[in-house]
Amino acid sequence: MNKFRIGILFAFGLCTLESNGQNLLNLNEWVTGTGNIAGFSPSGLATENLREWGIGPQGTQVVLWKATPSGDQDADGGFNSADIPINNQKTYRYVVWIKKTNSKDGAPF
Repeated sequence: MNKFRIGILFAFGLCTLESNGQNLLNLNEWVTGTGNIAGFSPSGLATENLREWGIGPQGTQVVLWKATPSGDQDADGGFNSADIPINNQKTYRYVVWIKKTNSKDGAPF
């Protein structure tokens, strides 16, 4: 089985339209490295998950969550997010940009 990489670009547009696009996430914790950060936990081994600098969807340099599957058929990189409390009187948008590289097989989820 061919291994593939999924670069999950952190471009979360989690916001309410009524608050003029205020991001509900603490971006101060979204830094390069490995392991948990507020609201996100790795799926799979530490070696399959890395936050690193890269080019985001708007062509600027951003911190990306890079998932590199080991191919062991278990959780192979990516993240799980915590539940986000919402107000049913507001509108929200939650966006995850995904870039798949070095493969033409597999699935992003």
